Amino acid sequence: MNKLDLERKKNRILYRELFYEADKTFKEQLHKFKGDFSCSKCRSCCKIRYSQLSPADIFELSQQEDVISQEYIKFFIPYGSDKSFNYQKNNIISIELNNKQALEADNKYTDTILSKSLEPVYFYFCKNFDNKNKCICEEKNLLCKTFPSSVTTILPENCSFRGWQKLCTDKIKNEIAPDIYLKADEIKKFRIYR
Repeated sequence: MNKLDLERKKNRILYRELFYEADKTFKEQLHKFKGDFSCSKCRSCCKIRYSQLSPADIFELSQQEDVISQEYIKFFIPYGSDKSFNYQKNNIISIELNNKQALEADNKYTDTILSKSLEPVYFYFCKNFDNKNKCICEEKNLLCKTFPSSVTTILPENCSFRGWQKLCTDKIKNEIAPDIYLKADEIKKFRIYR
């Protein structure tokens, strides 16, 4: 490898590391903003959540000691079953029945998820969500503490975490994107003048 190729390889490694660190720092920053929002009033995520994992998939992952799946088993039940549902014994739920009952529970939100997803989607509800639309959970579980797990999670209209998503989107658009374009221009100029 000649000197120029070696230098380019070092630069690629450096840029990759810089972008990785920037991405990690950015995610930490977005996560800190989440603390300013709370779902304690709307409880939408207790009533209905979606996942591309079937109940059988969740059970299988829990057996591999996946913490999130273990939490799902403790707190969430798939639509199409009742509160006596057991992930270990009867974890095969018809996706048609699951989607139908989720549509009955929240037509607009469920329809939004189904229309945007290219993969089959299962819907779940918290077993601590009562008939009066209140969460009677005695402990804040990991699923509640980390929800939503992504800025791109599709949330119900009345979910207060939509404010968090808007804050994150505005920060990306107004602060992060201009920096990325600036750095990309610097890289192009560096390559042209080399």
